[in-house]
Amino acid sequence: MNENRFVTYEEFGAVGDGVTNDFPAIREAHNYANENGLTVKATPGKTYYISDTRIDGNVESATVKTDVVWTGADFIIDDSLYSTHENYGMYPKAIFNIESDYDKIKVVDEALFEKILVSGLNRETKKIDMGLGYPAMIIPYNSKHTIYRRRGYGRQSAGAIMHEVILLDKDGNVDEETPVMFDYDGIDYIEVVRADVKPITVEGGKFTTVACNTSCVVRDESGEIVEVREPYISRNLNVKRSHTTIKGVEHYVTGEISINRQKNGEIGPPYRGFFYAIGATNVTFEDCVMTGRRCYDKRWISRSGTKGTYGLSANTVNKLVFKNCYQSNFWITLDENNEIHPAKEGDEGALLGLSQMRNDDGCEARMFWGIGGSNFCKNMEYIGCTLSRFDAHEGLCNGKIIDSTVVAVALVGKGKMYIENSRIFSSTHALNGNVFFTLRSDYGSIWEGDIITKGLKAYVYTKCSSLQNATKSEYKGISCIGHTYNNWYYGYECYFPNIELDELELYDIETNLPVPKGTEVIYATGNMRQEPRLHLENTLRTHPLYLDVDEDGDGFVDGTKIPFDDVYSAGGVLDESSYKNINPIVPPKYFRAKNNKNKYVFLVNDMSSLEGVSDGGFFGKTEFVSDDETYVGTSHSEKETKTFKFIKLS
Repeated sequence: MNENRFVTYEEFGAVGDGVTNDFPAIREAHNYANENGLTVKATPGKTYYISDTRIDGNVESATVKTDVVWTGADFIIDDSLYSTHENYGMYPKAIFNIESDYDKIKVVDEALFEKILVSGLNRETKKIDMGLGYPAMIIPYNSKHTIYRRRGYGRQSAGAIMHEVILLDKDGNVDEETPVMFDYDGIDYIEVVRADVKPITVEGGKFTTVACNTSCVVRDESGEIVEVREPYISRNLNVKRSHTTIKGVEHYVTGEISINRQKNGEIGPPYRGFFYAIGATNVTFEDCVMTGRRCYDKRWISRSGTKGTYGLSANTVNKLVFKNCYQSNFWITLDENNEIHPAKEGDEGALLGLSQMRNDDGCEARMFWGIGGSNFCKNMEYIGCTLSRFDAHEGLCNGKIIDSTVVAVALVGKGKMYIENSRIFSSTHALNGNVFFTLRSDYGSIWEGDIITKGLKAYVYTKCSSLQNATKSEYKGISCIGHTYNNWYYGYECYFPNIELDELELYDIETNLPVPKGTEVIYATGNMRQEPRLHLENTLRTHPLYLDVDEDGDGFVDGTKIPFDDVYSAGGVLDESSYKNINPIVPPKYFRAKNNKNKYVFLVNDMSSLEGVSDGGFFGKTEFVSDDETYVGTSHSEKETKTFKFIKLS
């Protein structure tokens, strides 16, 4: 090897001509570097081609444990040679696995667990004494309880085993930024990830994925659909090491199934996310270029659902930071042949990548899926980014959006959500899309804590759109937050967030002009009017919906007296004999509109006199605060107010 303490791919047989499969050489170079503590450097000007990742018949990944410098080099990841119908087993595998020097430990010591449970593993826990002697991120698992029981999503409705990431110092003290979210009454095992690893940086490089473009739709000889095969494709950069920085890496996508092919009934496969992180703490993606994936709505082939497909994803990560990252197709243009091209803000005909279009039957679909999503993460941050979606799926704890531009903010979880000096674009004209924040209804519309904004610029629709590919839904108003109530148990108590809007500014999404002063903004939109007792023990109009299981073996759907053998529903079983509220929502403590220089008026539904309501309604104890007014509850529809307009419901 050379005297500069680094290795190159060429030293292990790489050609870099953009044609020869260089994966075996790339893998061997990293293996050698890992064993000898050396940096790996790509050669500027070279194009490394990666297709088949089988070594001696086994699908492999390149393991990375040292610094990497890809600056000046190109990489082609060619997925076009393989079909989801003839899976060679390469799709679940990463191209690069960035791994720790220490293996993840699985602790199964029942005596230790008993000791921890006696001391308490719950929301009040400040110390978890595992006797590790080093800082670590732990993930406890409790199969006695399931959480994130996703409403209406088949097998996901059963939820996940209770677990979360918790950061400990060497003495077992719980980091204040990773508080325990749940109360544990049992522990099956605890995963331990050492947090005292040497930081590494993976830097530079331009990656282009040539997408798998074989349709996932399988048809018989007559053209009828037999099935839709949609395995998730990884083939990515997978960060499994704590204190890792991915810096200046660019990723682009070519060869996806086109809009015209989609109109003819073809669907492309979903991707897990080229930028991926799992089981680590302090992972940073900095100065990276990311690319969203095409959205294939199955309604275009008369089927329900759309499988998420991502440019970035994360699972069980603490302190996940995206800094100065930019999405290449945040803005797009569409030509006369329905071909999509990247664009810049302000370009003639520029649309948001999340814009909708129609097929010939009028069915709408987004052109691109949101850039990414996370599960079981804590402390996720966008700093100086332009990315199409900030989406917390299964339980974010604490988040930040600072100096950034996003299209949609969709939340599930708890803690503090700070948004400062940022722009949020509404995703659609429809009322549930023409909002600043969406609380994801499939996970209970929950944010237990505070959403605090300062200097937020919200871009909203103010009328029916004239854009060719936008939805034609009638404009119904601008909303601060979207909330949907379902009488379905999600595995935890659901909360409506406390919200503070400081120096809010509204802009028309189509004209880029400020919305007139005094514009009315709906505080919360959803189905609260249809179900005014969503916070009480019994509902007024909404029957409970139960998971279709009989785990206790009594012959009835659990929680009901409905014979188990009489029903089958992947979406749940409605108990029409009951009005029990199995998902009571905890109301917010406050809604604040500060420094409201544009005199926006916030419309608040007065739910105090609705049928069956005697406690002031859902917002009966909520404090509504502006620069010069304070009200408690909503029973103020007869008063003249400045910032709030309380609307009496009947």
